[in-house]
Amino acid sequence: MSCIQDYGKDKFCTELVSVTSQILNKCHDGELYFLGRSLEHSYDYLMGAFKEIPTWHDRLHNVIISMKGILDGLNYLHSENIAGFERQMRFHKLMPDDIIRRKRKTVIIDVIFGGGTLECFVECLEHLAVRNKLSVKDMKSKLVFVAIQKQSHFEKSRTEQVMWDLDFINECGLGRNSFHLLPVGDDFWVFCGNESNKKADTYPSDMWADD
Repeated sequence: MSCIQDYGKDKFCTELVSVTSQILNKCHDGELYFLGRSLEHSYDYLMGAFKEIPTWHDRLHNVIISMKGILDGLNYLHSENIAGFERQMRFHKLMPDDIIRRKRKTVIIDVIFGGGTLECFVECLEHLAVRNKLSVKDMKSKLVFVAIQKQSHFEKSRTEQVMWDLDFINECGLGRNSFHLLPVGDDFWVFCGNESNKKADTYPSDMWADD
């Protein structure tokens, strides 16, 4: 398994500080939720940096959950899987009512390729909002997404990047200022997403009913 030595410790640390700083600049002074395992390094870095600053330290969360396997939508999931997802959201205070009531914006941060996992995450939250007779519009107005994407994905043209942004925003019914695409170096993206050693085990949808 690859490790930090393969990537280059100095290079990784430099990019980690840069990317994490950009995440903070995009977070609207919100409650930060790092989705999945790919950004464990950014989460750990901020937890250390803000250790003595409770107003920031207490706003950092790492949600170990994977949307892999439900890219075809909620119809894939059984009721017990949805119940498992709901338990995770309640534990992390990410239920629609938590999002709506929270004074700060709720910021979802993830490493992406095509954006399908974030779309599925929004769809699951919509399902919970409707089931609990809450306003999906009010919930979405309090959500912000920061999506980490490799730079080469958009090297062809800036227009392509803008169109991708708009497609995602339209698919999820978000406001223009609610979605921030953050291109990063390809090596950093690959290392975080695929090659780095992960502390936590993956938690895909077929395990959500096991809690």
